[in-house]
Amino acid sequence: MTKRPGTVGSAAVWSTANSPGGPALADDRHPLLPGVVAAEAARIAVPVLIVSGETDVISDIHAEPSAYRGTRDVTAWLMADMAHMHNFASSRALLWRKLEHWYEGVVVTLA
Repeated sequence: MTKRPGTVGSAAVWSTANSPGGPALADDRHPLLPGVVAAEAARIAVPVLIVSGETDVISDIHAEPSAYRGTRDVTAWLMADMAHMHNFASSRALLWRKLEHWYEGVVVTLA
């Protein structure tokens, strides 16, 4: 892979030439800016589970549900002893149980 001047990443073959979000992402929609996918989130019409670790990229998990205006079921959970890489955390089994119970509740609600 050849790197272009001014691209993100390193010269390593596994690195990417694009910032997160892919090459079609316009500069005015940088993936780390607040509200970058607010319009898309507002169109989601199914139940949503938002999980954030104590150390994560979500600045305010209590504000996150307000973005999902198209659904009547939003659950937000701040998980202790977890950072952004949820499935690598030592507490991941608790997360998986939470996901299982949340899903079971969604199935009952939609039935």
